[in-house]
Amino acid sequence: MENIIKELVDGSELSHNEIVFLAGAASHTYLMSLIRGKINTPRRQKLINLGMALNLSMEELEKLLLRYNYRDITGNQRDVDALITWAGLR
Repeated sequence: MENIIKELVDGSELSHNEIVFLAGAASHTYLMSLIRGKINTPRRQKLINLGMALNLSMEELEKLLLRYNYRDITGNQRDVDALITWAGLR
């Protein structure tokens, strides 16, 4: 199974520490566990935070969520509101 998180992080220009900082609640250890595939079912909110930190498009974020069997981002108004707020802060 492909490691989409590793691909996204490796494709980013951000350092691991910058990603952790921007993702908020995630720790460096947690991020490394995701990259190494040691966490098979990350929490949905952590994936959203990671996607926002990596500045993913809505399409990329939905692909990430669906990869881990979570419904897409547009199905939850709270998530949409959080993304709008996040975009306003950048």
